[in-house]
Amino acid sequence: MRKVVAAPEPWYVMGVFAGFTWRQGENEKHPEALLEELSKKITFPHQLIFVSLDRYRYLTNKFEAIPGSVLLVGGDENVRLLH
Repeated sequence: MRKVVAAPEPWYVMGVFAGFTWRQGENEKHPEALLEELSKKITFPHQLIFVSLDRYRYLTNKFEAIPGSVLLVGGDENVRLLH
């Protein structure tokens, strides 16, 4: 998501839903681990903030309301454009 605000450089927000994964013997969603892994693996030329939409689900509507926002749904093999 990109929203224009008064800042010296662009900031981007990436909202993510965690899928179920095995971690320490538990098969459940691990949003904090996902956010940490994404922040370490993704490089981006601008400031990028990751937000857990599992925790802040109400932000999904705000993402959808921003013109030009893109919502992708799916896992590694089957990503489809939703919005």
